[in-house]
Amino acid sequence: MDSREPASCCFLSTSRDHPLHLFDAFTGRLRASYRAFDHLDEIVAAFSCTFSIDGGTILAGYDRCIRTFDVAAPGKAVSTFST
Repeated sequence: MDSREPASCCFLSTSRDHPLHLFDAFTGRLRASYRAFDHLDEIVAAFSCTFSIDGGTILAGYDRCIRTFDVAAPGKAVSTFST
């Protein structure tokens, strides 16, 4: 995060029964949401989340899997890895 580059100033949030949310660090406004679904097609919450080193991917830990999301394309998970 560099305050001279406003696009890089953001943070992730995860909470029970909600998708991952990406917020703007300056204004607090919601920038994007990233959803993961279980086998019943219900939204599941992540236990943890982080950005990749280059900031282009979100990695999130779920029950028995890790899911990745493309920061530039909000919505569903790009890939899922079983643990």
